[in-house]
Order: sequence, then C-alpha cells, then structure tokens
Amino acid sequence: MKKVQEVNVSANDGVLNTDNPTLVIYNSGQIMFRLFGGIPLEQDFTRLRVSVQAQEKVDGNLRFLFVDNVDLLTDYQVQRLYTKLAENTTLNPSVCKALVNDFVGKTTEWVLQQKQVGTKPKNIKINDAEVQEAKASLCQKDLRTTLLNQLRKIGLIGSDSELLLLFYGIISYQTEKPLNTLLLSDSSVARYIQNHLAAIIPESDKIEITSITDQAIYHFAELNRKVLFVADVDAAKASLVPLNQLNHSGSIQKLFPKKDLQGNLKTAKVNVIGNVSVNGICTNYKALKSLRDSFVPVLLGNTDELKFQMMKAGARSVSGTINLQEQREIKTQIQNQLQVLQAVSIRNPFAESLIFPVTIKNADVLFEQYLRLVNIITYWNQYALKQKTDKDTGEIYIETTVELIQEAWNLFEKTLVHRDNSTSEKEESFLNSISNYLNKTGQKSFTAKQIENHIQENRMKVNRLIRATPTIEIIGGNEKMGYEYELVQQEQKEKLLEFIGQMSEKIKSMAEPKLKSTSTKNNTNKNNTALSPEIKVA
Repeated sequence: MKKVQEVNVSANDGVLNTDNPTLVIYNSGQIMFRLFGGIPLEQDFTRLRVSVQAQEKVDGNLRFLFVDNVDLLTDYQVQRLYTKLAENTTLNPSVCKALVNDFVGKTTEWVLQQKQVGTKPKNIKINDAEVQEAKASLCQKDLRTTLLNQLRKIGLIGSDSELLLLFYGIISYQTEKPLNTLLLSDSSVARYIQNHLAAIIPESDKIEITSITDQAIYHFAELNRKVLFVADVDAAKASLVPLNQLNHSGSIQKLFPKKDLQGNLKTAKVNVIGNVSVNGICTNYKALKSLRDSFVPVLLGNTDELKFQMMKAGARSVSGTINLQEQREIKTQIQNQLQVLQAVSIRNPFAESLIFPVTIKNADVLFEQYLRLVNIITYWNQYALKQKTDKDTGEIYIETTVELIQEAWNLFEKTLVHRDNSTSEKEESFLNSISNYLNKTGQKSFTAKQIENHIQENRMKVNRLIRATPTIEIIGGNEKMGYEYELVQQEQKEKLLEFIGQMSEKIKSMAEPKLKSTSTKNNTNKNNTALSPEIKVA
C-alpha cells in the first residue's frame, strides 16, 4: 500500500480508487475507507450496501478504527457512519460529517457513471490488427467447419449438432431475440460442457450461478447482453417466467412495499432491462415438459462415450499433452469475433414458406424458436453475406440464405422429438423395444411378461421401467393377474415425424432451383470459353 501523506481533512480532498474492483479505497489523507468486495453494481439503485473498514493515519502508520456494513443510500446508516468516525477519532464532528458526505458523494457518482455505460460492451478493447484478423476469419466460406474444429480443440465434447446448437444459443445474447438452451443429461458431462462453453464468453458478459429464484432476478440492475449459465434449472423453474418476459419485451418491472425514513410504507418500482440468453442443465427428465417452451432442449447422446471423452481430456490436461497456448489463442479469437460482430438488420425472405402447421403441438413456440435460430446463424455469418440497401427506406440489411436455413433446420429438427419426451436415455431405449415388439406382433397393447420375454430382462427391472416411463398407461388387468399397458402420444409423435420429413423436403426443394441455376451458369461459362478462348470469363 502506498504511503499516505499527511494532509488537512476537508470536504473535497478525498480520492476514490476503483482500480481494484474487489477492493475500492477512499483516501482523504488522514482517514481511509476500504470497501471489501468492492461496490456491487448488480444491485438496483434503491440501495448501495458496502462493507466498510475505517482506518486513521497516526504518526505515519494506519490505525484500525472500525468495520461496518452500510447502505450508502439510507440516511440513518450514513449518520451512523460519521458518528462512529467521530467517536473513534479526535476529529471535529463537523469534519467527520463533511468527510463521510464526500465519501458517499464520490462513491454514488462513480456508480451512476458505471450504470450509464452499463449497456455498452465491457470487453477488453482489441487493436486494429486484431479487428481485421477477426473480420477476415468471419469471412471464411466454410465458417461452420472452422468453428467446430476450434470448439473441439478447446476441449468441448459431443456431436457436431449438439456443439453448434449450444454455441449459437450462448452467443445469441448479442442479438435482439436470444435463444435459451437446455442441456439434458443425468451425469457430470453436462456440467463439463457448460464450463467449457462459459470459458468462451468474456467475463464481463456472463453470470455463472448454481440456481436462481424469481425474486433474485429483480435485484439485478440490468442483464442487458448477458449470458446466464445455470447449473440447476430444476430448482430455478420459478425464475423462468421473468426471464422469458425479459427476452420478449426487453425489460421487466415489479412493484414492492418499502418503508421510507419515517417508517411509512411506500410502493417502490424495480425495473430490470436487457435481453439475456440462458444456458441451463436439467437432470430431471420429468421436468422437461414444463421447460420445453422456455428452452431448446439438447439431449446429449451416448453418455458413456462422453464420459470417456471427458476423462480422456482430464488425463491429457494432467499429462501436459494439451496445447494450452493454442486453447488460449482460440478462446481469444472467438471473443474477438464476438466483439467485431455488429448489430445489423436481418431479413428472412423465406420466412412465410417455413410456417409450421398448427396440427403440431406448440407450433407457435417451435416456429418462433426456429426463426430465432435462423436469425442467430445469419448474425454469426454476417461478414460472409453481402449487405443490401432498402430502396424505399435506405436501411442497410443482410438476407438469410437457403444454406443457413438448411443448417438451422438440421440442428433444430433433432430437438423436436426430444422436447416431447420426458424420458431418459434408458427409458427411450426401453420404449423403442416395446415399439419393436408391437410392430412385430401387430398388437396395440402389451403386458410386462410379454416385454420381459422380448427383451430378456427380469420382471422387477421391466416393472420399474414401466412405472418410470410417463408415456405408458394402464388400460386393463389387475395387480393379481397383471396389468395391460398401452403406449400413449404415439399418434402425436407420428405426426411430428411426418412434419419433420415434409419440412426437410421443402427446404431441400428451396435449395434445388439455386443449384440448377448455378449449374446452368457454369455450363454457359464453359461454352463461352470454348467458343471464344480469347475472352476471359469472370
């Protein structure tokens, strides 16, 4: 700590040092206030609670005075602060009051400045060379393959579609309509993947928590352009209502009772602004039914294989065979790419051709999520697309291409079947075995004994799986003679699979005219070149 010079105490001599965000120091020369933990900016501006340690300079040394937890926006607590200061020093009470007022004034002024720039990006500034490099990397023709290679190198595991969907979900915090993603897993693999995803996002743009309540959401001053990583969505279901509202309208408000200085109850209003992208983990498959409208579910594949990959990555980290420098460079490059992406108007000329049929369950929600995914992928590819200008309004915009719509559909269709399943991987395998048995025998119902013989498992395990699977219902029988069961929601699933097939064909047919046009153009160019070899064809 720098040596403090002896100065006369006055109301305006204090200096507020905020260089260290976890230890803010106010120094008046003779009196020093140290704020342990810094100043929490996420508090709404109805309070400003800080932990203060007061010290006095005596004969060149700092003498401890007291510690206190004070709300700098509450009058009687500020009075208590300068009363304590007067009691523990030889300073005149009026000087103590002036000094504390100066401390409070400088602190609140700094907080106001931070909140005014709070909606702006707080990323580390990158130089011109890094900007040009980031833009050039985003202009690549095969940006998808390059991105996948980078995600693999920094330790992410899972299928290509899983990784891309999760990546597009977390970077959607920069768009006007973010997309929430949900990792479905009954193992530690999901947490491993989430940690590696969080490492991509700059520290200033992410909040990592285990769980969150609906009330806690209102204590954030702003969540604008943030990614919220939640390790336990099951316990945070109540907070999804305000988060969804925040994503749709850009702000949420709440009225609550609060006492004024005279002890009278008043109604205060809290306003939280900003779009936020949520990446959560769900281990309770039964809870998926209540979460599917808020999240795009990502069901992790072969969990045993992923566990092996996770252990292998851990072993490589310990053995020193991982190129840590390369990983740091990749993370920095992705963060630089996120910084150079610009807010640009995006138009989807194919949107009306992509409307989902209302016969599909929750068609409106699914369609909205799919359009958001298309928008996010277009946003990520903005430097590879040509900017256009609206002749009527002069607005500059970029257009979604059929290729990007196809990429979005390839990712999204895999989530459609998962969202209507509240079953684990083992239960899904069990259901497939039952479906195979029913198709083979031509039956519509079954008994536990029949399935026991079909899959060669003991009766106790079969009964346990039947009880745990919500898509199996009892339609007859009794406890003594045995129950008769039937699969439910089969018709809805068949409709969904039929829709997926039809949509895939529709998007494929949208791309065919372009392919034919390109082929015709190439043939024409070849013919022109053959007839007139001296003419250069562009």
